[in-house]
Amino acid sequence: MTVTEKAYQMDPATGRLRPDAAVAADLTGDGPPATVPGLLVRGLLARAAADAGPIALLSCDNLPSNGKRLHGLVTQALEYAGTPGAVVDWVRGNVTFPGTMVDRIVPATTTETLAAAQRALGVADLAAVAAEPYRQWVIEDAFPAGRPAWERAGAVLTDDAGSWERLKLRALNGVHSALAYLGALAGRETIAEALALPGMAAMLRRFVAEDVAGSFVPPEGVSVVEYGDSVLERFANAAIRHRTIQVAMDGSQKLPQRVLHTLIDRRASGASPRWGALVLAAWMRFVQGETDAGQPLPLDDPLAERIRKALAAGRDTPRVWSTPSSA
Repeated sequence: MTVTEKAYQMDPATGRLRPDAAVAADLTGDGPPATVPGLLVRGLLARAAADAGPIALLSCDNLPSNGKRLHGLVTQALEYAGTPGAVVDWVRGNVTFPGTMVDRIVPATTTETLAAAQRALGVADLAAVAAEPYRQWVIEDAFPAGRPAWERAGAVLTDDAGSWERLKLRALNGVHSALAYLGALAGRETIAEALALPGMAAMLRRFVAEDVAGSFVPPEGVSVVEYGDSVLERFANAAIRHRTIQVAMDGSQKLPQRVLHTLIDRRASGASPRWGALVLAAWMRFVQGETDAGQPLPLDDPLAERIRKALAAGRDTPRVWSTPSSA
């Protein structure tokens, strides 16, 4: 299933189900379900009643720990619906929630994208997208009733999707955020243009080698440094016009997984992750709303109002966030 984050109806801070009126009606009423939680609960109730056997619910949404998130959604939705204990036990024993990780750069479609597609195809395609050649799909191999041979099409089947997810979040998405904030502050429109700034590639290599590589255990046989080098090669693709502003949006939601966890884990091991701290500082500078040349920058973030209030409150009272000797 691919339904986007909002359809899960879960609070990102607490991981708890946050049902709106439509979800509540689906889970407590008997009308046709119109929401993802409602459809899942009704489907599992019907499957349990028919004793139709085990099933895997596979989340393909680009979310951290998507399998665990879907599992939490189903568990809490069943509880909210007042599901009988026997059915809950059936779900616990017959339903799995494999984690997945997808990696491919697909920038938001623009008028230029549509025009290029029309030139190439000879017809107008309003659903055209631009994407890089690279693609990767990692799937946790937890299918109680069997599965298609996705590995024949290049998918990676693994018992440890979490290590692949951490690799992508810290060594790819973390670098992406660094390029977005530093590039936007320097007035660069695209990720490729930001990477071409003097010293940028060298700094990012040190970020990966000195901060990211020591912050987690990578998948078996994978070099974090070599992976980081391949990421920079992909980001240098000027044909993928991934705008720095697009990557920079929703920073309050993205940076914990992409950068803060690297900082926390490195500090816990006694290191001073200065390159990761630079990325965080760049975000703090970005949300102030101006490039280094004084041009306006948008603050597109679900916590925009809280960020603006924090900026106003702290503008005249700066405080030290961290020092090398602090905990």
